[in-house]
Amino acid sequence: MASIRERAQRVTETILRELRANQGDADLEAVSTIIEQALAEAAQNQERKDLKRIADVQASAHAHLSRLLNASPAVIYCRVATGDYEPTFVSESVMRLFGCTPREYLENPYLWRDRVHPDDVARINAWVEAMFESDQRAILYCIRREDGR
Repeated sequence: MASIRERAQRVTETILRELRANQGDADLEAVSTIIEQALAEAAQNQERKDLKRIADVQASAHAHLSRLLNASPAVIYCRVATGDYEPTFVSESVMRLFGCTPREYLENPYLWRDRVHPDDVARINAWVEAMFESDQRAILYCIRREDGR
């Protein structure tokens, strides 16, 4: 792929040829520099436009995904798959179902465990231990809300 400088020199040669000018009639270096600057500026402008368009598409996709996730009647969440299984994402439905904000949930990785109904703790612990060896990837359990319900 030709550099901007190489393209500028080729454009300069083409311009001189089209104008039927002799090489001594113009400062080839100055013309090439002007063309190089124009090409570089055009490339930068196009890159800015492309980056804005990419950012707009990403923002739109994020908004659509957020609407989908937050429309779910369940709490959708992600956790790190090793170590302490720290939460990395939780849908806004956590407010409706747990009675806490997504931020509170993410800042306290044990919040959900602290809120699990005592009758469900043993069953959940057994499921977590066997989760990666079984086909069961979901479990239903009761959560006590912040207000005690």
